[in-house]
Amino acid sequence: MRAVNTEPVQTALVNLFNGVNDIRRKYSALSPAKINLAGAVTEPLPSQIYTGKAITPIPVMYYEGEELVFAVDFSVTYKNNIEVGEATVTMHGKGRFSGQHTRKFNIVRQKEE
Repeated sequence: MRAVNTEPVQTALVNLFNGVNDIRRKYSALSPAKINLAGAVTEPLPSQIYTGKAITPIPVMYYEGEELVFAVDFSVTYKNNIEVGEATVTMHGKGRFSGQHTRKFNIVRQKEE
């Protein structure tokens, strides 16, 4: 039986493996940095009517003219959103977004007619 020289195949596999690693390194270097929500714009939140329960309006947010998608681009948390007064909603970046953006809104009693 004749011996087979496998060195060229081994060299080719090593080169292929190194090439894949090079591509991975280049791709990770080209991955865009996360966008900070601090640069986003939100539409004003209208006053909300007091209900005695948590009030949870979802803000409409834009970044460079593009409307962001709730639960994809950002999540929200609320503070002081049950009683009459000033409440706060904080948007937290998700996916390609990072950081936070805060917006205030008012909770008011319904006017008696």
